[in-house]
Amino acid sequence: MKTVFIGALPFRATEEFIHDLIQPYRPDGPIEIFADWSYPTFEPYALVSLDDAERAVDELDGRKFGATHLRVHLRGE
Repeated sequence: MKTVFIGALPFRATEEFIHDLIQPYRPDGPIEIFADWSYPTFEPYALVSLDDAERAVDELDGRKFGATHLRVHLRGE
């Protein structure tokens, strides 16, 4: 299990949206969402623990959602 950073999330992203996105990669733990909904000064991002983290990075990094492309990498890399 490794922690994965998912950045450049759409501002409409919810915990349910992220859960559906990561379900194939066997999440193990809570979804931590970081966002400033009142005064958006940075793009929302999330940290998640996944059993299949490397596959998630390979398949999700650069994936387009709306007007943005997700940035996905292992935390600390």
